[in-house]
Amino acid sequence: MKKVTSKEAKKFFELVKNSNNILITGHEFPDADVIGSALSLFIVINKLYPRKKIEIYFKDKIPDYLKFLPYINKIKTTKKISQKRKYDLGIILECIDPTRMGGIIDFSQAKYIANIDHHLNNQNYLGNNMLNIVYPEYASCAEIVFDIFKINKIKLNKDIALCIYVGIVTDTGMFQWNNTNTHSFSVAGELLLYGIEPYFVYKKLYRNKSYKSMLLLSKVLNTMKFKKIKKYLIGMMEVTQEMLRQTNTTFQDTENFINFIMDVANTNIGILFKEENSHYTKVSFRSDTIDVEKICKNWGGGGHKSAAGAMIEGGIEEVKYKVLRYLKKVLK
Repeated sequence: MKKVTSKEAKKFFELVKNSNNILITGHEFPDADVIGSALSLFIVINKLYPRKKIEIYFKDKIPDYLKFLPYINKIKTTKKISQKRKYDLGIILECIDPTRMGGIIDFSQAKYIANIDHHLNNQNYLGNNMLNIVYPEYASCAEIVFDIFKINKIKLNKDIALCIYVGIVTDTGMFQWNNTNTHSFSVAGELLLYGIEPYFVYKKLYRNKSYKSMLLLSKVLNTMKFKKIKKYLIGMMEVTQEMLRQTNTTFQDTENFINFIMDVANTNIGILFKEENSHYTKVSFRSDTIDVEKICKNWGGGGHKSAAGAMIEGGIEEVKYKVLRYLKKVLK
């Protein structure tokens, strides 16, 4: 397995050391991996250099189920950071390209950019002021951050370990998805030495749902349908704006809904259609056998081989037609 090099890890902390104003951000609709990675970086940098100004910004609200993480109150949300704000270093997490940040900041606002990611289609950011630490071999961004710390011989504590552990657990599907590797287990094992309790984390992540989200799930499950394309079984569900209104929920409440499709025996591809508005539909794909990241590229999306997504122009019914027509074309 290809891993973070000593040169990259040391260069990263050289940039941190030489920067007074630091921004940490990541993709829109932040998940546990990008939030855990951001918080662990914040805690470490603040611990080493308490006089530095460190800000964490995301475009969208932090999911409620992650409110148990340490220093979560340090995260701010905004649609756009003022152009007047300038940073010595911008740390960008899990963004295959700048658009994945949702327009929260322009690269011109930072003297230097550190791009840390584990997605396949991250092409590395171009420019003399860019440091790219991109490794698709890693199951999670949090593992990359852990290796950066380890190479620099940084002492962890329970708070740092918890943030990294949560990133690994969620991005490996509790160590069940096929991106899980020996490195994932090795890092998780080391983190447990800091007093992490796996069952505590499991309860916070997966047994902490609201009653409203369960009402939403019942409506979404009722839309589940299957279609055979060639030899492949395709499972589909949908979430409409009307469902969200009826249950007083948001798309954040749909976390892991797509896994219910994959729980049905012999399903090859699971697809969740989420109605953004009348003009756009967000589509999530899961598969154990098909490279769905390649499929999502057709609409400018991306992710991982087994889990990917794209924003597709059109209402749900129109987008369903587009997706099924494309699958008929590319599935062999």
